[in-house]
Amino acid sequence: MAVGPGVEAFGPGDEVFGMAWPHTFGHGSFAEYMTAPQDTALALRPEDLDPVSAAALPMTGGTALATLDWLEIKEGETLLIIGATGGVGSYAVQQARARGAHVIATAAADDHPYARSLGAAEVIDHRTTDVADAVAAAHPDGIDAVLDLASDRDTLAGRIAPLLRKGGRLVSTVFAADPEALAAHDVTAVNLFYRAAPGDMTRLADLVASGDLRVAETTAYPLTQITDAHTASTSGHVRGKLVITAP
Repeated sequence: MAVGPGVEAFGPGDEVFGMAWPHTFGHGSFAEYMTAPQDTALALRPEDLDPVSAAALPMTGGTALATLDWLEIKEGETLLIIGATGGVGSYAVQQARARGAHVIATAAADDHPYARSLGAAEVIDHRTTDVADAVAAAHPDGIDAVLDLASDRDTLAGRIAPLLRKGGRLVSTVFAADPEALAAHDVTAVNLFYRAAPGDMTRLADLVASGDLRVAETTAYPLTQITDAHTASTSGHVRGKLVITAP
């Protein structure tokens, strides 16, 4: 990398990873090069983290940490993760397990070994099993928290939220939660949109370097195959994270 006048956090030639929020996020483009202010969410890339894996980490890994921080997951609690083997879910399962939680994951049957390898204690095939019925049967007294990465508003309100015991917490990353309605049932809920802060990337780098976090399964597409990447992304069944690389 190159640096401009007054930049102190990094030096020429440093290899970094991160995400430029809010400066370039959401502008709908792919590029080999970019510029960013020094207060952008960047960190030095750990030596044992290859560039493709580093590119897969910031948005999904950061979102997972932010959701678990908000949920205040504690040792011994039970957490249901809806959509556990996608990008965010792959990191959330690992970090919830590291915090001592009992993780219930939803995943297609062929992703069950992957979910268990991440630390899930229970895995439910959402394609063949009613998730709410299965969780209610296994945990009749209710569960402590839900991280929902996929459910629509009706499913979340009518089937998933009732699984929580009084005082439970719920995060939706697809803005399907109605916090006011859930509060009436003694459930604290939020719709979370992740905005990266500079310290987030350092935190992720430290977790990877210490071995406490492994990068989610990653599939790379060259820029010349961007159409294929978009098709895969919208298929509804991506394990881990997709990354676009230079041609």
